[in-house]
Amino acid sequence: MLDHVTIRATDREASRRFYTSVLGAPTYVPTDEAVAEFHRRATGAGYRDNGGPGERPQYHAGYVGAFVLDPDGNNVEAVNHNR
Repeated sequence: MLDHVTIRATDREASRRFYTSVLGAPTYVPTDEAVAEFHRRATGAGYRDNGGPGERPQYHAGYVGAFVLDPDGNNVEAVNHNR
């Protein structure tokens, strides 16, 4: 399930590699562990960390997210709302 998406890419092939390797299948992330796995996959492939997996209570109680940057510097987040 996607929450919201906007992708601006200057290098289509680099972006394809990023999204294929980082998102994999499935793209639905229903657990905290899936959020952590998304982050491990991205940083393990050499992409830039923009916020490690963890609870983000400033969004709402139970919100667990992780952030990485794609090749163009777009912030990509995996989230589990724990609702």
